[in-house]
Parts: sequence; structure tokens; C-alpha cells
Amino acid sequence: MEKQYDKYLKEVERYYSKNYKKYHTIHHIKRLFELYFTHRDEFLAEFPSLNEEALLEAIAWHDSVYLIGVELNETFSAQLYIDYCLKKEMDPYDRVCEAILSTKIGTKNFPDDAQKVLHDLDWSSFAGYYHKFVDDSEKILFEATCDGIYSVKEVKENQLKFYELIFNENIYVTKTFSSSNEVAKKNLELRIKQLKKELEEMK
Repeated sequence: MEKQYDKYLKEVERYYSKNYKKYHTIHHIKRLFELYFTHRDEFLAEFPSLNEEALLEAIAWHDSVYLIGVELNETFSAQLYIDYCLKKEMDPYDRVCEAILSTKIGTKNFPDDAQKVLHDLDWSSFAGYYHKFVDDSEKILFEATCDGIYSVKEVKENQLKFYELIFNENIYVTKTFSSSNEVAKKNLELRIKQLKKELEEMK
């Protein structure tokens, strides 16, 4: 039975890795779709004017270009979406591009409802079960080290710095996910301790 998001997956699946050991894959995109439809009623109640079409396209395309260590992945992903639309003789939707660009780490301002929802979906791993959070962290580690671009130590040091940087922040910006901030904080606290221990053992 076809799911509500299958047509979006078909648009983008050629651009994503299917390697289960990596994080930024078609499996990540599918998980975000499933999570959105699990909470769809809550999101629509919170954002009655939510542009679902823009959100679903943005979910599909937001990691379509992912190059390790490159700061322009979101820009490249938005451009890939534009190129796809033009090839299909469709008009690219500005709100999709803006939502994709809003997934850049460090973004604080989310003026559009679709951007808010996409942000919380994209960061949902922080508030899941702790073992799932660690598993996703390890997938990012593998992704960054499998081609020898970075060492394990470098990636773990960068992860630790990043987790410490966001530890005192509320990650989630929607009311639907607001209760997850406390869980995320606890997961971060445990992961920070674990990474410090692992890095100490690597000295």
C-alpha cells in the first residue's frame, strides 16, 4: 500500500545513500516523513496555515547533497531541488528552498511554520531513546571517517564541542515537541560524559 510520502521519496532516492551505517541517507528522510505523519494532527492544530506541500518537499530534499566537512550542503541541496524542478518544467517553490536553507546548523530564526516543523523533525534524534541517540551519533561518526577524511578522535572531539555548545539551549521550537527539550538535555548530558570518557581513553 502506497504511503502518503512515497511520491516524495521517489523524487529524491537517487541522491541519497542507502547505507544503513551512515546517517544522512534515504532512511533518515523516510524516518522524518514517518515522524511527521505520526504527529501530523498536533502540528496542524498548532499551525493551521502550515503549507504541507512545501514541508514535505523540504523534508525530501534537505539532505540531498551531503559532503563531509562542507558548509554549503544546504545551499547545494536547495539548488538541486531547483534544478530538478526546472528539468521537470515546474516552478521551484521559494518556501521549499528557504526551508532547506533553514536546516543549516546554527540557524536560530524560523519565520515560516514549515521551517519550524522541519527543524524539530530534523533534530528529533536528540530526544529519542538514549541508545538511538548514540546510534545516530555513531552513524555520523562512521560517515565522517569511512573515507579517511577525518579521524575518529577528530570527529568525537567535534561532537563533544557541539553537544556542549547546545547543552543549555532549548532545541525544539514547536509546542508539539516542546516537552522533548528535557529529554534531549538528559541525553546530551549522558552523551557528553560518555564522549569525555572515550576521548580520555584515547590519549
